[in-house]
Amino acid sequence: MIYGRSEDILGPYLDKKGVSLLEGGGTLLKGGDERWHGIGHNSVCEIDGVEYAVFHGYDGETERGLPKLHIEKLGWTEDEWPFLVESE
Repeated sequence: MIYGRSEDILGPYLDKKGVSLLEGGGTLLKGGDERWHGIGHNSVCEIDGVEYAVFHGYDGETERGLPKLHIEKLGWTEDEWPFLVESE
């Protein structure tokens, strides 16, 4: 999952390095690995003041690569870029 941000709803949307998403830019929030494929279709929700990223991933350890729901706590850097908080 990659993302960018903009000060205007109409863009331009830039990644952390200032590269436009229209030109191949994008900051990685979560990538796939040997087990989890097709990470994406992200939403953000807030519960009791805590923000979470909600997304799916296809489980490579199941017979048919079934999709599974992922919910991970979302944090923010000092300059307001999101990141996923490591699970304890």
